[in-house]
Amino acid sequence: MMRFFILFLAFAGLACADRDGGPYIGVGYGVSSYGKNDIYTDLKEDRSDAFTIYGGAAINKHLSVELGYVDFGTYTLANDTELEANIITVTTLAQYPFYEDMFSIYAKVGVGQIDFSTLNDTGFSYVLGGGLGYRYNERFGVKAGYEYYPFDYEDTLGTTHSMKIEYVYGAFEVQF
Repeated sequence: MMRFFILFLAFAGLACADRDGGPYIGVGYGVSSYGKNDIYTDLKEDRSDAFTIYGGAAINKHLSVELGYVDFGTYTLANDTELEANIITVTTLAQYPFYEDMFSIYAKVGVGQIDFSTLNDTGFSYVLGGGLGYRYNERFGVKAGYEYYPFDYEDTLGTTHSMKIEYVYGAFEVQF
């Protein structure tokens, strides 16, 4: 059901897009860090290289809808077990362009389905973020951003643990 909802929002955003702005795709690279709340506090490595790929559509110059994928990489526990995580997201971006629409500041909010492949577990996460963008011309741009993913994990004993992953990245965008 969650995947259907995510795809519906993505296609609805594309259908309502301002054709002057048009759809866009982007790819980014950065560093993710796992928040040591109350589970997996014995991490050897709580940071990992991460990458993202996303596509979206500008509804107008202040509002966009995006469908994205983030591979957070691998975190290593003290017993050398590896914890791998990734997420599929649907987000809305509110942005404020300035200086002849070359620069913009944006805020991002949405939802996602997070997957811990080493635990064979998936779950729900909110997505919060923001950043700065620079558009070279009508087609190409770059952005620097920060995203925050809070989520809960229920262990085999039924105890719920609040966790978070933070992601700082740079991305390259192409607008069609």
